[in-house]
Amino acid sequence: MQFRVDIDGTLEGRWMGHILSEFGCIWKSTSPERVLELAKEETVKYYSWLNQNGEPVPDLRGKEITFVLGEQQEISNFGISGASVGFFELDLIPITDVDILTAVKRLGFARNEIIDLVTVLPESCLDWEPGKGKRTIRDNLIHVRNCYPWYLSRILGLEEAKRLIPKPFPEDTIESLNYVMNCAVEVLLAFPQEYREGTYCAQKPSEEWTARKMLRRFVEHELEHLAIIKRTIGEWKRLNKRKTIEHGDYEDID
Repeated sequence: MQFRVDIDGTLEGRWMGHILSEFGCIWKSTSPERVLELAKEETVKYYSWLNQNGEPVPDLRGKEITFVLGEQQEISNFGISGASVGFFELDLIPITDVDILTAVKRLGFARNEIIDLVTVLPESCLDWEPGKGKRTIRDNLIHVRNCYPWYLSRILGLEEAKRLIPKPFPEDTIESLNYVMNCAVEVLLAFPQEYREGTYCAQKPSEEWTARKMLRRFVEHELEHLAIIKRTIGEWKRLNKRKTIEHGDYEDID
């Protein structure tokens, strides 16, 4: 099998690889060269994740896989919240019902995993501040929630996105997360035919978007924050285990 890898990032050392033929297949590294080196490992890992969630895709383990470089784009402030992201040639392909269903399904896989992780956490973990400007887990969840109408607004406009996902949101963090996602999924499943192709110039930041770019970013963004939440939980557990040991009352924290 052969895959095309498209890359966006910044010379400051934040780079992301995309297999744009597979919604959500992304990974990060410190240079374009390293992104390409990791392509096989990360693609196999992504396909395994899809299989684990019941999507019947090929098992790539042990298979002969090759990769070709598509586009490589340098983006100002890439990786900083609210900054622009890459706009690739393949983003110009109009979306179909199958594309929408695939993206929604994978979005659901990621969301289910997030919910399973956070619903068993104590409040002290949800609101723990990792430092160095990193968000708490709760703030990550709120950020993900708020990005649903924002992504829709890239194509439909801000006022229409607000109308389709009306406030007030539920007060509970998880309930509000699910409410907004469910509203967004309803919009995606009935996405107007006239918006499924063509290029749109969104503002704040000013950049070009298409429906395909919007769809992939829905899934990519959810998976980015799933990874962040996992790392934050791991850091919190390690910190609490160390504190427990230091106080002479060791208890393993699962």
